[in-house]
Amino acid sequence: MKENFDQELLSSKKIDTKHSEPILHQILRIAVYDEYFAYEAYSKVLEQFGAIEPFVQIVENEKNHYVFLIKLLEKYQVPVPINDWALKITMPQSLLECAELGVASEINNIRLYDYLLEFAEEDDVKDALYFLQAASYNYHLPTFRALVSKLFNEEETSTQDFSLNQDDLLAKLQQFQELGISLANGELDQDKLTKLLSTFSPSFLGGLVLGGAGSFFASSMIKTSEEEQKEDNDEDASEQGIDKN
Repeated sequence: MKENFDQELLSSKKIDTKHSEPILHQILRIAVYDEYFAYEAYSKVLEQFGAIEPFVQIVENEKNHYVFLIKLLEKYQVPVPINDWALKITMPQSLLECAELGVASEINNIRLYDYLLEFAEEDDVKDALYFLQAASYNYHLPTFRALVSKLFNEEETSTQDFSLNQDDLLAKLQQFQELGISLANGELDQDKLTKLLSTFSPSFLGGLVLGGAGSFFASSMIKTSEEEQKEDNDEDASEQGIDKN
């Protein structure tokens, strides 16, 4: 594949006022080349993980962005840069890392447009840069941030307590049962209860409460309370000389 004649300039994303290439040309070529990068990077995600959102929509947006810019290049007779990013990009192996890369990429894109606008003079070029910057700031960046948060929370949930083997799980359930019995017997004060509960993760406790173990916990407390009440009644009856048989 042919190389861009100004590859060093495109890679640096810096305007060189001493370069033989006009500043307008530099601005537009750098902008298009950066949109190429976003398009190819997010397309790699689709290749690795399939047609997943929000990458499907954002890939389409990035394509529209560089096509939009190319029309400006053609208007000002600026040579369109070669898109060689597909051979240069290697994406992370996890979707979470890809989303994090999306956040970083959009932040860099926003900063790049701030920088290029310092040199832009033509009104339509300024409008184009502001428009593309707004797309990154108002849609792409918050979308990727939301995705990072979602994937991070899912990853945290999937690693909490689900790694327990059967013996560990039974041991925790036994602890939970004993906790219920102790509570019913009035053998736990607030400090001890807090200390014991701290040994269980929120996801484990949540699963117990929502599942059968929560009912088991409650029934243990009720059963113990009933037995306790029965013993009290028997004692009262014995003291009063009442034969229950």
